Amino acid sequence: MPPSRAPTLVDHLSASSLEATFAEDALGAGREAVTGGRVSRPALRASSAEAVVVAADRRRHRARLRLVRGALDPSCTCGDRGCAHAAALGLLLVGDEASGRADEETDSPTLRDAELRRREARGSSELFEIRRLGGAQLVGRYEVTSPSARAYQVTLRALDARHNGCSCADFATNQLGTCKHVEAVLHHLRRDAPRRVQRALSAGPAASYLHLVFEPESIGLRLAVEARPPLRRIAARFFDAAGRLRGDLARLWPDLERAALEAGIEVPAEVVQLASRALAAERESERRREVEAEVRIAGRDQPGLRVKLYPYQVDGVAFLASRGRALLADEMGLGKTVQAIAALRHLARRGEVARTLIVCPASLKHQWIREIRQFTGMGEDEIALVGGTREQRLARYADAPAVLVTSYELVRADERELAALAPDLLVLDEAQRIKNWRTRTASVVKSLRSRFAFVLTGTPLENRLDDLY
Repeated sequence: MPPSRAPTLVDHLSASSLEATFAEDALGAGREAVTGGRVSRPALRASSAEAVVVAADRRRHRARLRLVRGALDPSCTCGDRGCAHAAALGLLLVGDEASGRADEETDSPTLRDAELRRREARGSSELFEIRRLGGAQLVGRYEVTSPSARAYQVTLRALDARHNGCSCADFATNQLGTCKHVEAVLHHLRRDAPRRVQRALSAGPAASYLHLVFEPESIGLRLAVEARPPLRRIAARFFDAAGRLRGDLARLWPDLERAALEAGIEVPAEVVQLASRALAAERESERRREVEAEVRIAGRDQPGLRVKLYPYQVDGVAFLASRGRALLADEMGLGKTVQAIAALRHLARRGEVARTLIVCPASLKHQWIREIRQFTGMGEDEIALVGGTREQRLARYADAPAVLVTSYELVRADERELAALAPDLLVLDEAQRIKNWRTRTASVVKSLRSRFAFVLTGTPLENRLDDLY
């Protein structure tokens, strides 16, 4: 097995690491420098980066970031170690994850336009390396390398509409139909080949393709100028006069995808991903209705449960089991535990849950074991408590039963083993213990992967709205 690569400066950089290093006013001024194109292409090494930053007063400063013993060490020729120039360098290397924080906090009706302008400004900053991937036409595939040395693939389909694609995370999530890498390619073409761009715009699209549309999110079809009759029949069958899909995407997609592929219409990856999400959401919606109906038909006498539920507890079981990932915030004494156990048993009967991990304060571990046995009759071979020495805990994980009960402290100590356990259901009791997401315990618990998660707390909100995060 090859030795693991040591983390680099770029690996370490993130929005949170910048916020921990620079003051808010330095980050704000740094964002202005980045969006204004006043930061040069950085010189990158494994543990350091340098760039020239032009200040608002037009003076040039050389900013530097180093990774020293796992922490950022900024410096600058201006003499201020935490200056806006070094912050601008960090923001440039991090990219959109951090550079848009200021805009995210505003509720302006022009927020979408502001986000689009920000990406256009980043794309026109001349800091990207652009390479055409085959062919001589303007439309097609490009490789775009950002100042952080990360490379992304841009697919250009249109010069006059946001129908293009990119492999970056920002494009996949921003619902804008563009990103700084797409805008960099467009800026490059408009600057270096303005006549070819104008001719291409006058000629119109040479190929037909599906594309994303937003507000609300759906898909559209753009036909080539010389589209054949079969393609126009597909357009009339599935799309309105503006080229937008008519009807429900999940219902229409199987037939539409088949017809488009047979007719030679391009079906981009981002369109397939949207359709896959729509189909998954439809399947999950059907499952929710089915599970909720099952729980409500059983009523107060849930199968496999030795206690009769109150009507409000039936509501809670239906909520947990049907949603699958949910927060139950009944007050103390109203039976959150029995509701979670009943929902757990229901999912197990459906064959959706084979292994459950319950995380609770250490003082409640034995109570969970006792109540599961009392309410369900599960035997000692089906449920176990995690505890003891490190060796004893490893042995328990190696021969784990259907239900394991552990504490928040042991989750932190046994992070790797619990990740490998891969439970189907994660139950977090007294979940206010991890409301501060900056703690290591919260970070480890939230890194555990499971299809289902029940979060139980009587105090989901105590001081701040972000306690819910």
